[in-house]
Amino acid sequence: MVTKANIEKEGFFIEITCPGCGGNLELQDNFFAVECSHCSSRHRLVMPNSPPAFLTKAKVTTREARFAIDRYAKKHNLPLSSSDFQLKKVYYPYWKIDAVLFRYRKRVEKRVVMSDDYDTNSEISYDTEKTEISLSPYTTTLLAGVRFEGLPESIGLRSNYLKLNIFADHLVEDDFDSLPVAKSWETMRSSLMSHIGSIGSYDSNHFGANKTEVFCPKASLIYFPFMVFDFYDDDNFHRYVVDAVTGRILSNITELNITGEYPDQMPDIKFGEIKIEQHRCGNCGEDLPADESLVYICKNCQVLTDLEPGVAIDTISAVDIELNPDDIMVPFWSLKLHREDAKRIQPFFGGMFHSDHIVIPAFKVSNFDAMSKLAKRVSSAYPKFKFREISDMDNQFRNVNLPLTEAILLASLFIHKDKYVKGLGNKDTKSETFVPTEISLFYAPFHLESYFYVDSYLNAVTFEKKLV
Repeated sequence: MVTKANIEKEGFFIEITCPGCGGNLELQDNFFAVECSHCSSRHRLVMPNSPPAFLTKAKVTTREARFAIDRYAKKHNLPLSSSDFQLKKVYYPYWKIDAVLFRYRKRVEKRVVMSDDYDTNSEISYDTEKTEISLSPYTTTLLAGVRFEGLPESIGLRSNYLKLNIFADHLVEDDFDSLPVAKSWETMRSSLMSHIGSIGSYDSNHFGANKTEVFCPKASLIYFPFMVFDFYDDDNFHRYVVDAVTGRILSNITELNITGEYPDQMPDIKFGEIKIEQHRCGNCGEDLPADESLVYICKNCQVLTDLEPGVAIDTISAVDIELNPDDIMVPFWSLKLHREDAKRIQPFFGGMFHSDHIVIPAFKVSNFDAMSKLAKRVSSAYPKFKFREISDMDNQFRNVNLPLTEAILLASLFIHKDKYVKGLGNKDTKSETFVPTEISLFYAPFHLESYFYVDSYLNAVTFEKKLV
């Protein structure tokens, strides 16, 4: 019988302790708010500005690891593990980086067609210019410690579905060592650019113009457990590296090539401190909804609560229309431009016409190209909307989970993309930068028609239903 308790979870999630009763809590995907199943109190995780550190606990015993090694050795006609092996159990640090990847590809393709002259049966060739421009989410892991012979360069896509704990010394088992971080996040930024450059390094003669850039990188540290077995057999050296979470054999080394040494001085790495706060209204103390949102209107006292540091929202508006029961209210950040900025940006940002506002969806979307299209459509429609101030929100209102700071960065990124669409590239970097003169949050009504949401005010703006 499959129960809720024994269903295997998917996705990146962490365990924390409830500050109210001490019970175990699990936060998955959003790392935001959770309701304790033991005492029913609500809490939220406050992520730091500097990179936090996590640890994934070892699950494999020494006996299980040796059994995996012997099974691997037998399968590959190698000597079984010796009883006098040397075992090192280590937690090795990796930088996990989440970013937005910008790809620009422009090339000329040669096409060959038959001519209309059937008597000669000749061929005609012509060149077609093809341009591909895309924005996509990008995740990678890179070595954060000194190179250790046999350990993998990356833990790959596993970083997106590991079960993690917030890193603490007492969580490291007595027979494990946590290796120090030898590369700071500042150092890794330049390494990341080189890593991205290798992704975009194609044959320029064949592919033509080729550019790959990374934007909005966010970093965290992940300590991953390994077991390293060293032993000799008939004077031959063997090293087996075992994944201490799954028991999988990662490498079999017969000769050490020591390439990395500890630097004279290790960088002073201070992990960002993750805080746990009560998820309550600051005015009346009522519990706020456990859904991930940066903006709430308390149902008890109707006071606006804004959770993004450094951002003060005085009022929230909605497009002035009588709602239907099937409408959903979708949140958007509205960024008013200075007159000179509007003149520079309007030609790039999808033809905003007379709009002096850049409007960015206030909810997270993994498809950045679709998000860019929606932003341009709503920006163009913005001058036609009429607004009213709202004092409460119900289930028709969708959550605000894209911070304003990220919305401004994405606006600059969308402008950057449009410049390449228009063939201007990096000719004018100033046009990508702007400082909003006014910032507001508003909701627009949309209703579902087949596979698309259509705005209920103009019946003109659409987006795919899977975006929300």
